This record gives sequence, C-alpha cells and structure tokens, in this order.
Amino acid sequence: MHPTLENWVLGYTIMSFKLYVSSDLGKTWTVLKEDVAMQIYWAVEGEDENPLTVHMEYQNFMEDMNSEYLSCIAPTCIDNTPDKSVGHIDFNSLKVLNEYIFVQKSSYISHDLYVSYKRGPFRKAYFPLNVHPQDFDIIETSDNQVFIAADHKENMVTLYLSDVTGQFYVPSLERVVSDVVPGYLEVDIYKVKGVKGRYIANHYWTVGNATVMKTLISYDKGGKWVPIEVSKDQKYRCVDPNFCSLHLHLTYSNEYYTTPVIETEEGAPWLIFAHGSIGDCLNPDQAELFVSRDAGLTWSKTSLEGQFRMNIIDHGGAVTAIQYSNKVLTNTIHFSSDEGETWQKHKFADKEIYVDGILNSPDIRTLVVSVFGRLGDETGKLMVKLDFSQVLTRQCTQMDYRDWSPGANISQDNCILGEAVTFERRNQHSGCYNGPDYARKKPASSCLCRPADFECDYGYEKSLSGDCSLTNWYNHSNINWHCKEGELYNKTKGYRLIASDKCTGGLSTSDMYKPIPTPCPVAAPRGLVLSTSKTTVAMGTTVTFTLTQRSGSKLGTTYTWSFSDNGRHEVDTSLANGTRKYHQFNKAGYFNVTVVAMNSNGSAICRLMISVEANITAVLALAPWGAEVGRLTQFNVTLCCSGNQTDFGPTHFVWRYGDEPKGSHPYLTWGTTVSHRYNKTGQYNVTIQAVNSVSSVLTTYPISVYNNVTIVRLHFTPNIDHFSTGSFDWRYTTSQLICLKLSELLFVQSNRLMVSIPQIRPTIADLTILPNDHGGLTVEQVVKELQHKVSSSQIHFELITADDAISVRNVEIIKGNITSWVPTSPPTVQVSTLSRVHPTETTSTASVPVAVYIIVPLIVIAVGTLVAVLIVYVKRKHKQDARYSLIMNRHQGATVLDVDDDDDDDEDFMGGGENIFESPDGDNNIMISSDLPSENQWAAFW
Repeated sequence: MHPTLENWVLGYTIMSFKLYVSSDLGKTWTVLKEDVAMQIYWAVEGEDENPLTVHMEYQNFMEDMNSEYLSCIAPTCIDNTPDKSVGHIDFNSLKVLNEYIFVQKSSYISHDLYVSYKRGPFRKAYFPLNVHPQDFDIIETSDNQVFIAADHKENMVTLYLSDVTGQFYVPSLERVVSDVVPGYLEVDIYKVKGVKGRYIANHYWTVGNATVMKTLISYDKGGKWVPIEVSKDQKYRCVDPNFCSLHLHLTYSNEYYTTPVIETEEGAPWLIFAHGSIGDCLNPDQAELFVSRDAGLTWSKTSLEGQFRMNIIDHGGAVTAIQYSNKVLTNTIHFSSDEGETWQKHKFADKEIYVDGILNSPDIRTLVVSVFGRLGDETGKLMVKLDFSQVLTRQCTQMDYRDWSPGANISQDNCILGEAVTFERRNQHSGCYNGPDYARKKPASSCLCRPADFECDYGYEKSLSGDCSLTNWYNHSNINWHCKEGELYNKTKGYRLIASDKCTGGLSTSDMYKPIPTPCPVAAPRGLVLSTSKTTVAMGTTVTFTLTQRSGSKLGTTYTWSFSDNGRHEVDTSLANGTRKYHQFNKAGYFNVTVVAMNSNGSAICRLMISVEANITAVLALAPWGAEVGRLTQFNVTLCCSGNQTDFGPTHFVWRYGDEPKGSHPYLTWGTTVSHRYNKTGQYNVTIQAVNSVSSVLTTYPISVYNNVTIVRLHFTPNIDHFSTGSFDWRYTTSQLICLKLSELLFVQSNRLMVSIPQIRPTIADLTILPNDHGGLTVEQVVKELQHKVSSSQIHFELITADDAISVRNVEIIKGNITSWVPTSPPTVQVSTLSRVHPTETTSTASVPVAVYIIVPLIVIAVGTLVAVLIVYVKRKHKQDARYSLIMNRHQGATVLDVDDDDDDDEDFMGGGENIFESPDGDNNIMISSDLPSENQWAAFW
C-alpha cells in the first residue's frame, strides 16, 4: 500500500520477478517493471519529489545476473533514478530509509556500503580502516543519523553511528551479540519505544577463558553504554557486588531460548517489562520478570513467577500478563493497575486453553484485550475479548497526573541529545483510567550544547584524558572528500556534533569543536583498476568498462582512455564522468585498453587486454559423399564469418562420425582436418560443431560407406602449374571444375565423383569413383571410359578462357580392382596403370648379394625406428588433443572427452591415409564432389 496515496498498491510475483501497480486498490493491474528483485519501496514523503516514485532493484537475468538500483514513476515507469554511477550492486542489498538510500557492492577483496543522502549521488561509506566490514544491519535512520551494525572479517560485530550524510561512521559498541550467516546479519539490540535515543543491547564479554553475554543500556543513542544497575537490596544475589547488574533477554534469546521479548509502548514510554537475570552475565536458563518505571534507569522484580506475555493498555494505566508457554493449559490472566507493583487474577474462560497470543483491541488507548488459543482437546480454537473497564471505573482527573522527564537523574537540566523532553503521566497508585482521547507529551525545549553533545569524529578516538585524538589507522589522503580543487571544506579538529543532537549555541561556537575551513586536498591517484565482465568478446560487441580508484583525488584528476584498435583517445575530467566507458570493437585481435589518471600531484595507469574474436556464422564442410570400409576418410571444414573475417581466435571442433557406440563422447580437435575409418557399409550423418569463445555453430551432412571404391590419379599438362597459386580457393574452385567436366564427359552422375587436389607440384588430382547404387555405368566402365578419353586427348578444360586450357595427359589406378585395358592403337600420350608397372630386370654381379646383405638390415632397422617414433608421436598428440576436450565446458558442460592413457586409438588421429597427401604448410588437400549442394543443403551447413 502507498503510505500517503489511497488506492495505489504495488504487487510482486515471486516466480516471474514482475512488479505490478494498481491505482484502484487491486481491481486492475499493469506491469510496472520486469526482472525486479524483492527490494521495492514507495516514495518517502518529503524526500522524493514525485509521490508515485518507486525504488527498486533491477536484475538482468538474461546477461550477467547483476543487480542495479533503479527508480521510476508509476504507472508507466518513467526513469528518475537520481544516480546511476554506482553501477552493479549486490543482490537484495537495496534499502530506502527516510533521506538515505543504501546499496552494497562486493568483490573478492572488499564489501563496501554506498549511501545516497537526500537523493544525491552515491558515496562510499567509510568505516574504521583497521577493520573490514562485510555485512550490514541498518538499525535506525531517524533524526538525521544512521545507526548501523557491521559484521567484520575479524569475526566481530560492531555498532556504528554516522554523521548527517550517513557516509562517515564511528564505533559505538563492539562485540555485539548477533545472528550471522553469509549475506545476513541481525544484532541483539532493542529500541525503547517513545523515548529518543534509548537502546538496550547485549554484547560478548570475555572472563578468563569463557565468553559470556552482558546487557548494556544507552540513554544517548549509543554515545555511551553502561550496565543496568540493580538496587542494593538485590546485590546479595551476585558473587561479586562490584560486578552486579541486570541482564535482559532480547531478540537473540527469543529466537534461541524462546524467552518472551521486551514489552514497551510509545504511549507509555516510561514502562518497560522484560525477562532477565541478576549477576555478572546473562543466565540463559533464568528468566525472571522485571519492570522499569523510568524507561530503563531503575528496575525491580515483579511478584509474578514464571514467563509471561505482557500487554500495556490504557496509555500505561493498566497492564495484563498471561502465561507465555503455548504448551501449558491456562484460563487465568493477571491484571495490574499500578504499573506492575501488585497483580489481580481473573479467570477468562471456563475451559483451559493453550494460549497462542494476546492483542490490544484495538490499541494501547483502551482497556480491552483479546486472548486467542486452542482448546485443550485440540479440536477447536477460542478467542476471548476481555474488557477491564469494569475494574477501573473512575476516569482520571488533573489531580491524578504528574510530569516526568526521561533525562531526570541522568543529565543536568534533563537534557538528552540536546533536548529536554517532558511527559505527563498518571500517578502510579491513582487507580483511574486515562481514556482513549488522552494525550500526554509536552513540547520539547532545546538545550545549550555541552561536551556530551559532541563525539569523536571519524579517524579519532577517546584518549585516557577524555579528549579525541587521532587513531593510528587514519590516513587523510585515503578518504574521498568529494571536494574540488580550489574550494574549501571543513576539516575536523577531532570532534563533531552528534548528528541526531538538537542542541544550539553553547560550545557549538567554541574553537575547540569548530572545524577549520581548509582548501580541498589534491592527492595523487592510487589503486586505479579497470574491469569488465568479459575479456574475450565478439567482434562488433559494445563492451562496458568500469574504472575504480582506491584513493587519491578524483574530481580534479583527468582520465585519458586509449583503445588500441582505433588509436583514438578520450579524456574525462573527474572520475564521476569516467567511471563507465562504452566501446565497440569492430575488428578481431588482441587490444590494450589503457587509462592514465593524472593530476598536479601524480599519476596512475592501468591496462586491460581484450581479445576480440569473429563470430562463427557457418561451418562449410569439405568432405566426401562416400567412403570405403576399412579405409581412412579425410574430413575438412572451413569457418565462415560475415565481413570476410578469419580471426576466430582459438577454435576447437567437435566431431561425430555417425558410427559411434551409443553414449560415447565426441572427438575434439583444434585442427580443421581429421580422418576416420568406417568399419561397416551404410548411410551415416557426420556432425561437426565449431566452438570459439564467443560463438558456436553446428553442421551435419550425410556420407555413404561402400565395400569398395576406386581412386584414379590424374596427371595434367605442365601448364597447369603456371595458373596454380596453390591456395585453398584455387584448389577448391579447380576441383569443382574438374569434377563437373568429368561428370559431363564420362556420362556419370556427379555425386559419384570426388576430386582431391593436394598442395604439391607438379599439380595432380585424385579422382574417387563411388559404386553405382541406382543404375548407370559400373566403376570399371567409368575407369575404362576415362582411360579411353585420356588416350584420345578428349579430356581438357578451361580455367578462365580458351588460353587457359588444361589437359589430362595420363591416369593411373592407385586403388581398386580394375582389369588392365590397352588401346588398340598407340596413344599420343602414354597411359599407365599399376597392373602394368614391373621392376626392370638387370644383370646380377658378384658384389650384389654382399651389398644386399648389408643394406637390407640397415633399412629394416631405420624403418623400425621411424615407425616407433611415429607411433609415440601420434599417441602423445592424440592424448594432448583429448585433453583439450575440457574446454568444451565453455559451451557444453556434459560433452567432455575422457582421457585414457592405455586405450588410445592411434588411427582416429591420423591426418591422412593411403595416398592421401598432407601439404607441408598445414593446408590440407581438398576433396570435392561435383554434386553441388542444393539451396536447402547449404542452409543446413549455415
């Protein structure tokens, strides 16, 4: 519900993270903002200009999961965020309280609180530099001051008080009892209702080897903490009367020991009911009921034995007490009209019940309470309304009241925090009721400023003499004063007026307490850090850089940004203008981003290297349409990118050949070429995925495996080498041209022919002829027709023009069972096959056997050694590539290749097979089928 505007309501869906707004009390709803965390606040009256402002924590669930502070105006969410320079914040850290907005920013080395005062820019909150806060619990933000607890890495929870801006914090109480879990902090402290600055807290105290809990009270909002004194007649209960005080159960005890909580009411600020024990520390097993009738200054034990739920009614004119445990049956309530000094019993029901609670009806102004609970047989519930107006029948007159001041017996002139406050209260034994319309508080009066109204400023602490002296951890240059060079700021002398103090005059004009107007300091920048969410990005990406500076001047410092991809420089004056920078990288490579901070007293520099990679938009598979059982088949891929970019950065490839056992891992390589041996005929789908740091593309194409295929080597006329560049593109295009020409001349389907051109000279080509599955010429007929065409000089083709004509001068069968065929007339160009190649006969001499006996063993040894070295190299290379499978975690967490040192399949990593060439420069040969893909097939590749 809106705090001031009727009918305006905010709604939130936990599962979809959507924030809704309604202007008609929930009849209709509209989406105000999506991706919103549960930290949502309406405008604060007097602080936000527009009452329909909504403060929220926006979270980018689609990108980096970082939260950001955002405020906008309902119902259309018009952005009115006062300051966005704070950047990313911790999840669920936003707090909007009165004039302050808090967020937290954490890193591996620090956990910093940032505060916006009066909707101004966010400033880092400074705590003592000798401790390292990591979690915060904001206790109160009233009276122009922040009262906060911080959990430190030093395993200590401390209460702190701020200045007016909420930026500089000084310790109030150390070692506070608290409930601490990562990201959560709750301290054991209680604010007395109705009295300004009065707190009760438990803290740890070490006695010998034991650590115990002690209760302290503060009358000036944490400026000074003292034990709760007990009367002299109660000190006999302590072992040492000098260390004897009252200790109370607060929130911590309620959660862990199920002890009743303290009861106070703003309408009766002098009355406090609490359970506790008397001694040198808090006894967890003892919880007697005590009452204070002067807001915690003095206490006495009540006559009630046990633990009770307390209710203050009739502006403090009456009190009720009922058994606290909801596991014990009761039908009795206790009633007191003299502030707990004496008690009367009342039976509120015929049957006993398990009491679950008791409520004022409707509030403290009446004499009515409602008791609710469960019947003893657990079959029903009961609520009873009790009206004690029949007990207190007389209404109070002016003679029944007296004045009371919370500062009485505490300070001179009853002044606390610069004010003298007076309440009118009913006499304890008057025996009358106040009535619902009674109002008692009187106007407060200001006090003159005294030493008690000042505290030690940030960086100072109380010395033994009581003066504020500089601490050993304070370094003035490490503080960002947000002060421009040439201007003045108020430099402290070690004292500051307590932020929530209302005193005037007096010592406020004393030179001892007045700050000194001082020129703004200029300190050399130190601790310059440049960061971004990712250091490897895709080409064309706009990268957000965040610049932080640990210490030194920021407003009067210039920051020069340099991006090595374009050679330009950008200069910002002050860090406020240069905290975040956006830059788009339009070319691939490694680039340094440099920032130089400089002012009159020094400079600092920081660098960050960014790797820019091209997005892989397609994987073009250069592979055969067919393969032979038991024979290594080579596969080759080429990466494609928009804009003809080729710098894809480190890229690995995930291969599946289609014949792997179910559940097996894919094969991973860094190279673009692999070989695989199929062991069964059939149709298979080869899948290739290319992955770099910024993209991933998958392509699939079919392959047919046959029992036998035939490979014929083509030798060309020498002029082909005049036109050959040996490049990938030339060999690819020429292979297509040869494939198409042979398909036309040999009268065979183009998908039965594959041409491979290795990168060697003189240029040759290997023609693979696949078996015929759907009619037409057999492989033997195709080879014979090819031989015939070559012998009759009918196979030639033009590269570009007629002047570029290339002819096939001869062929040889390097693989296949083809019967030798000799033309009837001698050809003009010699044709040879393997079946016609015979060794040349020579006449033996006597020395030949001796030479053979010597050379043959040497050859055998050399070959054996070479084979062994090759096997070891292949095995190591295979293991190394297998380990590269770990990088698949970047895109595929479940697809990781296992490494087995003993069962490596060497053949799976061989770069080539029989008569398959591998070029010296690593550019592998291309095998092309003239059966060009259709439009749909290309779409599958891309």
